[in-house]
Amino acid sequence: MSATFYPAKRTPTSRYPWDFVEIPYEVNFSNSNTRIILEKLGLDPNFEESDPQPIGDFIVACQRFIGGTPYPDDKNLSASSYEIQLTVTGVMLRKVAMLLAAATMGRELGATHWYFA
Repeated sequence: MSATFYPAKRTPTSRYPWDFVEIPYEVNFSNSNTRIILEKLGLDPNFEESDPQPIGDFIVACQRFIGGTPYPDDKNLSASSYEIQLTVTGVMLRKVAMLLAAATMGRELGATHWYFA
């Protein structure tokens, strides 16, 4: 299974409670990697059960993570598991940067919340 990041807003005329805000690209991960990333950001990793969350809080969590994470040296990595690589290498930093860009674009286009689906 995979999860895609969506910036969202409420639209009174929509038949759905939340509409996603279209951005130029999608960010998606496996469900397990989504949970790892959300936990590392200090957010609820149970995204399947969560309602949309305020996008400003998500952006702050991403900025905090990026600002406090040194970029590791990928050349010496010997782990074979992608999950281990995600937590040990610059892969995590790059993924969070992609989410930050998507959330920021979404907010600029009117999003007030975010969710994974």
